[in-house]
Amino acid sequence: MSRQIVPRLWGRGLRVLWLVVGTLFWGCGDDGEGQREIVAANTPLAVFATERMWQRLEPAFRDLPVELHVRLGPNPSAAMERQQGLRSAIVDDLDCEECFRLEGDARGTRIRCGRADPLGCAYGLAHWLEILGLRFFQPFATFVPDAFELGPRHPSFSTTFTPEIALRGLHLHTLHPIEALADFWLAEPEGRQRAERVLDWTLRNRGNFVQWVALNDIAQDPARHAQWAEHTRWIVDQAHMRGLQVGLAVQLFSSSNLQNAFNLLDRADDPDPDETMIQRWRLLFEAAPFDWIMLSFGEFFGENPEAFVEMVRRAYTTLRQVAPKARMSASIHLGNYPNLRVQYAGRNLLYYFLVDYASVPIEAWVHTVMYFNLFEPAAGAYNYEDFTEHREYLLEKLRQGIPVGYHPESAYWIAFDNSVPLYFPVYIRSRWLDLAEIRRLVPGRSLTANVIFSSGWEWGYWQNDVTSLRMSYRLPERWKDLVADLFAPFGPASADTVEAVTELGELQSRGAIWQRLAAYLAGRDAIIDLGDRLGIHSQPDRPEFREIQAWPSERKAEFRAAVLEPLAVLAEESERIQRRWQRSPSSAKENPWLRELGDGLAIQPRRAKFIEAVYRAALAVSDGNLAEAQRWRAVATEQLQAAQAIVTRRHASLLDPAGDRWLNPWRNPTLYQYGYLNKAHTLCYWQRELAQLDFLLGERPAIPDCFW
Repeated sequence: MSRQIVPRLWGRGLRVLWLVVGTLFWGCGDDGEGQREIVAANTPLAVFATERMWQRLEPAFRDLPVELHVRLGPNPSAAMERQQGLRSAIVDDLDCEECFRLEGDARGTRIRCGRADPLGCAYGLAHWLEILGLRFFQPFATFVPDAFELGPRHPSFSTTFTPEIALRGLHLHTLHPIEALADFWLAEPEGRQRAERVLDWTLRNRGNFVQWVALNDIAQDPARHAQWAEHTRWIVDQAHMRGLQVGLAVQLFSSSNLQNAFNLLDRADDPDPDETMIQRWRLLFEAAPFDWIMLSFGEFFGENPEAFVEMVRRAYTTLRQVAPKARMSASIHLGNYPNLRVQYAGRNLLYYFLVDYASVPIEAWVHTVMYFNLFEPAAGAYNYEDFTEHREYLLEKLRQGIPVGYHPESAYWIAFDNSVPLYFPVYIRSRWLDLAEIRRLVPGRSLTANVIFSSGWEWGYWQNDVTSLRMSYRLPERWKDLVADLFAPFGPASADTVEAVTELGELQSRGAIWQRLAAYLAGRDAIIDLGDRLGIHSQPDRPEFREIQAWPSERKAEFRAAVLEPLAVLAEESERIQRRWQRSPSSAKENPWLRELGDGLAIQPRRAKFIEAVYRAALAVSDGNLAEAQRWRAVATEQLQAAQAIVTRRHASLLDPAGDRWLNPWRNPTLYQYGYLNKAHTLCYWQRELAQLDFLLGERPAIPDCFW
């Protein structure tokens, strides 16, 4: 099997020395079943399987960066026993779905899985490779250690693994200019291979579902539709070959469509909505047999409740006419605004909850945003203090045995996280907390789906998707366990890295969520400012510099105590985490994933110090102390320069080989004519805040809008 070029762990001397020391001092494991052995990573790995099963598995493992030698025959287990070396046999004889069980040891492993179940067998094979030290970190970069470590019998052997949630996957938000837009939507020459790698990455991390968002360009140009249809048919066929399910998200009404999504109805008062919907469904299903359709309803604005309920019902019935086997979910979005509170059937309820009144079997998928979760404060996101209403909606359906899914985020993108840029392991903590609390509060009942809204993978955001997929399959006791498993192959760097990531995640939880600092770590663009003045808040709100100028002294003192002092503590504590990790002699910083982590750890204190400084300068202006304002402006400038050095270094070493596209202007069918890291690349939100401060100081700078 061919090898692909991927980043490997450098510093081989340190790594091998550590392995040798481990070999000398490990001795026997707890169960006394063998000595630790070091085997070169270029050692061939033999996999024994039936021809029938390998036909299903081969597409997902053909591009592995290891020497995989496949031996086909009617009795894989017996054939494996007759051979030596590192080997595994795939035996599909279990009576369960998407399950697997490893028997033997890492040198000779029998991978038992469900009968004729390619997903369970694929998960088992991926698990064996992970025991050897591989990690499927990012779609375009797999980690392979310098050597395979064969220690005592791995504790996961003889455990039958079965999925805790039936549908586990990613919603690739292709309304944003992310990797998946190019790979899944644009039908570019290299898109097929890249989309295939995303499918394989999802599968290897225990997912079984991939969904993306349809855009409206295919409804406007027949030639574009034909190009898209051919590309999409190939992707869906590849997914089905692997045993994956595929979904497509569409918008019901154009009136709340703010980002060029594919509409089912251009007009809510369409004179023949059934015919219009049927034609739109045919545009999609003549291309490919999607398994799921997610119906979305936009945000901030809504239609008449009666029209909503009727058109949701018609959307379902017309879908059944065109694609009888397709299932439908509905995104239960957020929006604590007066215009999204409606009276219907004698109740006052959230507009999106009207889905329940359509009287058709649509599965509600409860959506939350950013790194906020169902059980802790939301700090004003979408005007909510917390997401209690959505939590109780979800829990009540579980208690009643009504199918319900969860649809949280691993990145929000717009002016909030990876576009700032900031590294947020608090996402992993929140996604774990949601599942752990749901399981605790409704024991014995499971979500039918956990589908993660994904919006970009650089700056460590691949960690959020990988851990979310894996916790959907099997939830560990602590979120730290997910991080520990992620970085386990990093040898002496592993423990320090796990501590740094989990400590930063907990610090971000205290600061961004509980102390409401999320609004200050995030950026703001001109559209967010406009929404603020209209009373429409998506991300948590914060005062503009001009507002501060009119505050009385008491309010300024409260602001310093409630916001600026906690920001200073956040900066100090995050810098302590970063410096301790950086000083650790065991951290192999030349590892590309650890280099990325190092930049993520380094950018956090810079952002906290910067935003503290510009607000202190704005307060000084309001007090008439221009000298103090200039002093704080100098602090902000220093932090901006330090951040630019970090960003320049990171963007020269992106994990994606096509990474330059995400940094630059990019003509595409979304609302955003640039790659998703463009504003991060220029530190646009930081530059905007500094320019707004300079305006207060009497200058007339050009203030970037950071949106267009």
